Amino acid sequence: MNVKMVYEIPAAMKFLSQCPDLRCVMMTGNGKHFSSGIDLQDPVFALKIDQDEVSRRSIIIYKFIKEL
Repeated sequence: MNVKMVYEIPAAMKFLSQCPDLRCVMMTGNGKHFSSGIDLQDPVFALKIDQDEVSRRSIIIYKFIKEL
């Protein structure tokens, strides 16, 4: 799951919940696996974090992943 998907799913569900004739939503994916977790190759994780110490950078990334 990339960051874009994590933020778009709630918006899509909110939109779909306002459709009175909708009774079912089916999410599908392409490829071998639909989801195996967060995509750490997502460009958002390549952003420069203003911390030289590895442990402090890791804490920032951990908090961001937890938010997702």
